[in-house]
Amino acid sequence: MSMPFKLDIALDCFEKAEDGDRSRRIGGIVSTSHLDRQQETLIQEGLDFAPFLEHGWFNDNHDSSTDSVVGYPEIAEIRTLPDGHKAWYVEGYLLKGDERADKIWSKANALQKTNRKLGFSVEGKILERDALNPKIVRKAQVREVAITKCPVNEETSLMVLAKSLSAGHASPLPVGPVSEGAGRVLAPQSLEARKKKRKKMVKSEAVALLMKANPKVDEVLAMRVVDYALRWHPVT
Repeated sequence: MSMPFKLDIALDCFEKAEDGDRSRRIGGIVSTSHLDRQQETLIQEGLDFAPFLEHGWFNDNHDSSTDSVVGYPEIAEIRTLPDGHKAWYVEGYLLKGDERADKIWSKANALQKTNRKLGFSVEGKILERDALNPKIVRKAQVREVAITKCPVNEETSLMVLAKSLSAGHASPLPVGPVSEGAGRVLAPQSLEARKKKRKKMVKSEAVALLMKANPKVDEVLAMRVVDYALRWHPVT
């Protein structure tokens, strides 16, 4: 039996350098596999965002009236968080010239200068719960995403990004410090930070290293190995 559900998550809002109603691009993590404040866990691979992408809307704080429509989605994709948990990331647009959408856009940008943030809340229909633990949602359809001031998932963080991005490409996820009690943020790993400088060794040091790594290798054999390496794999 299907059941309606609502789950609050965080929202990203950023400007896009283009005219028309596609100038107010928003995005963010809308669902994760972490345990939320309602003590429920959503299996991310079991969430279906197709209804949301095909005919769903961003609405104002779970209001079901037609007037509550403030935007529409464009992208929904599953991602992996740094801690290994799965999550859904969405992008879309707030309407331009709509009173409620205008207020949300203005509020989201004003909050950028504070430690308070708006959030996302996914809405839809639960299709299957775990047979042993009903607090685990295994399958659900996401039909709309509300913009709310009360996100329930503490594993997410909202940031307003005033940065031009290309249409059709998922934006970088929010990056920033994680303070005690705050939600986690996605931070891209720096390849440069992971690079370690290799220390150049003279021949005698290489021989000593081989002998230390394998006690069964004597000095004569170690010398042969190093000579072979220098002959066929010379260091520039």
